[in-house]
Amino acid sequence: IKRLVDRMIVIFPFEKALYERRGVPVTFVGHPLLDLVRPQLSRFEALQRFGLEDGLPVIGLLPGSREGEIRSILPTLLAAGERLEEALPSTARFLLIKSPHLPWEIYRGVLKQSTLQPKILERWDYDGIHACALILVASGTATLECALLERPMVIVYKTSWATYLLGRFFIRIPMIGLVNVVAGEKVVPEFIQHHANPEAIAQAALTLWKSADQREKMRSAFQRIRNALGTPGASHRAAQAVLAELNHPTT
Repeated sequence: IKRLVDRMIVIFPFEKALYERRGVPVTFVGHPLLDLVRPQLSRFEALQRFGLEDGLPVIGLLPGSREGEIRSILPTLLAAGERLEEALPSTARFLLIKSPHLPWEIYRGVLKQSTLQPKILERWDYDGIHACALILVASGTATLECALLERPMVIVYKTSWATYLLGRFFIRIPMIGLVNVVAGEKVVPEFIQHHANPEAIAQAALTLWKSADQREKMRSAFQRIRNALGTPGASHRAAQAVLAELNHPTT
């Protein structure tokens, strides 16, 4: 990269530090999600729109946006939800947020194997995420979106064993949840691969559900993460950095 690239434009602060250590010209512009992650409705209005205005808190299920993730992660989230439903009888509702570009058939095949019947939101919707009191979420950008909306969460990820072992060979960081990587510490519990069993996930979610102190501590960490990601306007700053490099190249 140092040999071929005149300037890196990065969206995470840890990337800036990485390239600076290697002597690569780098500009941190902030994260574009800061311009995008904005609910349009109050939580009460969102609950009304989604037919969840019965007063019960909502537990969100975000199994990912790829077909493989739905097949490997959604069954685990549903099984964890079944255990939560047993532990919280008549106390909570469940909301599954569907990826809009994936066919219904993938979800139906998984849902029919579960006794949990969540309300389904058929589009990626920040109002839907904001309406949730707690979220079980697949590792990825969605964890950052939940953090920007200050939603308490538990991170889950499962993939094929070949992919997992290959990833573990190359990736040496102790956490994979993007929100934890940005924070530089495990502010959200992670359950990855063989650790991602329904009992452990449900227990972590239940502990978080019952502890206002833990939820508040997590929200405080999310505010620090928001601050670390810079300020809105990342795309504009990226364009400015490109123009500056074209007008005054570093090499």
